[in-house]
Amino acid sequence: MANESKNGMYYINLLIKLAIVVLVVAVAIVLLLHFLDDKSTPNENKLSVETNNRFFEIGEEIEFPDLVVKMYKDGNILEFASSDYELDLSNVNKELAGSYQVKVVLKSDSKIFGYFNISLVDSRLQIENYNTMVLIGNEYVIGNYTAFVINRDGTKTNLDTSILTVDTTLINKNSLGEYDLIVSYPDKNLTVVKKVTVVELQKN
Repeated sequence: MANESKNGMYYINLLIKLAIVVLVVAVAIVLLLHFLDDKSTPNENKLSVETNNRFFEIGEEIEFPDLVVKMYKDGNILEFASSDYELDLSNVNKELAGSYQVKVVLKSDSKIFGYFNISLVDSRLQIENYNTMVLIGNEYVIGNYTAFVINRDGTKTNLDTSILTVDTTLINKNSLGEYDLIVSYPDKNLTVVKKVTVVELQKN
């Protein structure tokens, strides 16, 4: 009788575990189907926004000539002309680098809107691995630096540094302190300003 009781408990526990596994799998399937449905179907009465212009320099005019605004409604996808919506840039500080949210509002119904993100950078031209210090009295040399451009869509294009101009005239080699190093990309009218420090030799 004891063995029969043990066997009975074993099968009951096994059935409970199987039931839990089946429940977990069922919940996972429901969540997956819900996720796929969300991905395949745009939100009803919410604007969807597409643009490749998402990166701008500080102070630059923010424009979106390729902006595409759509909405899913009654099983159809509607696309709007630029005259049908307004752009709200009130949250964007053109003088401060950072990420900002732009609101798009339908003129015919202010309750229908959408958002997309843009970024402001000091310069779309960027340099890396340059010499950030120079000993007092020595001529500054930028070194074997690398450079790239941040494209409007956020991708990067590496540059041959031979096409860039390096201006070190603001660096006073005879005075300790921090100075501006200016690197320019004339073909694209882009400029980046980095800091270089004139330091003294540390004595042991």
